[in-house]
Amino acid sequence: MDISHVKKKTVETEKAFTYIVMGVAFGFSSLLTIVYAVMNWSQIAPNIISIFNINSLVLFFLFTSFTFLITDIIRHILSLKYPEIKKTLRIISSIFFILIIFVCLVLSSTEGPKYQTSLTVLISSIVLGTGWWIQATINAASARKSHTINTIMNQRHSVHYFNKLDNVYEKFGLTSTIPLHIAEKYRCPDLDNRKVKKELIGACRDASYILNYYEFISAGVKKGDFDEYLIKECFYDPMQNFENRAYHIIQTFRKEAGPNAEIFSNFIDLLDKWLPEKSLTTRNKMQESVPLYKVSHDESNSYEEPEDTCTQDSSPHQNGDSDSGTGNVSEIESHKSNKSP
Repeated sequence: MDISHVKKKTVETEKAFTYIVMGVAFGFSSLLTIVYAVMNWSQIAPNIISIFNINSLVLFFLFTSFTFLITDIIRHILSLKYPEIKKTLRIISSIFFILIIFVCLVLSSTEGPKYQTSLTVLISSIVLGTGWWIQATINAASARKSHTINTIMNQRHSVHYFNKLDNVYEKFGLTSTIPLHIAEKYRCPDLDNRKVKKELIGACRDASYILNYYEFISAGVKKGDFDEYLIKECFYDPMQNFENRAYHIIQTFRKEAGPNAEIFSNFIDLLDKWLPEKSLTTRNKMQESVPLYKVSHDESNSYEEPEDTCTQDSSPHQNGDSDSGTGNVSEIESHKSNKSP
């Protein structure tokens, strides 16, 4: 079984366990709340009736609407200015919205003034924690961008990478797809007795190197180690183009690994996310048409020429052995004499 498939199953199991624990805790808390309300309903009901009259309900929902509007506007403005903390701001705005409603409910109660000190400490703690959280998020985003830029610049200055890329371009062209028969022979050399040209096999090996590099980049984006915006700006066209050119290599590897194979899965998932029409691999899995480039080679110019099996009879005839031998020696001696000064 593929290791990446096992890891994916493990992550899904851990998530399911977490959700089950949260569901059990929420259900148990809700049950205790209902039991408490039923047992003390005679004391709770008069307070509910006295507090939630029509006027108070209208004022409460009006205040809630204005609070939500203000917090959401602030979140939207900060998200435009700091897009790297967009998800964090959504959580923080929700926390402040709930906090404001809670504080107002407490202060509007009859015993609200007694909790002013406690509320002040609570608000201060949340504000300090929020500031630390935002700063940590900004630092993490800056580190991610720096790491992404360093990775891109290392790739731009890598002679080894561009030598392999140039070899693929030279052997298969810029806008051609590597043929299926070459990809199959690269993966399974013993498929039949014919041998694909060595330079084409070497170019397929270099194409696999490029695919593995794109898989590494895609995995980094998927795990949040690389900045997706910068990666998309730099690799959108090259990755989309290279999937078309190495399509049969991808399919050959995935077919051999089995139906649950995760080979180049991060690369395919990232293309599915970026492309509105999905990647070629996903479209093939969904039995849709796959528009490939024209193939770079056909079978007539892909294989090595068969070795010449005709061998000359090296045994001399019985008649004239000495003559032929003498003649050869005399020719050699004559040749030497002509070369001698």
